[in-house]
Amino acid sequence: MLGDGKFSLVVYHITIAENVRGIHELGILPSMAKGKMGASWYVSLRNVEWAAIHVMNDKLVTPHDLYVCATMTNAEDMYKFFRPGFYYTYTVYHPESITPFMFFLHNERTFSYE
Repeated sequence: MLGDGKFSLVVYHITIAENVRGIHELGILPSMAKGKMGASWYVSLRNVEWAAIHVMNDKLVTPHDLYVCATMTNAEDMYKFFRPGFYYTYTVYHPESITPFMFFLHNERTFSYE
């Protein structure tokens, strides 16, 4: 469990609707990843929109088919990709929340303090 002296990091995983039930039951499984690295990918809050566009292009879906999984992770388990705000891991994590992308996007733009 986090909070035992380890550094935590809140990151976001974008998925399609058909994966939500499995993620809710089992977590975000790197073993189910389709990429050549076999890792689960996450982004910072700032990169959620980019990640959503990437998944839409890859899966040929609309924004209404996407969900955002907000996840509290152990920062030591997250590998940084060469771009800031992009991470991957081989650890299974259970999201704190799973939100439809359009709802997430609306709330971020409505309640953003930047």
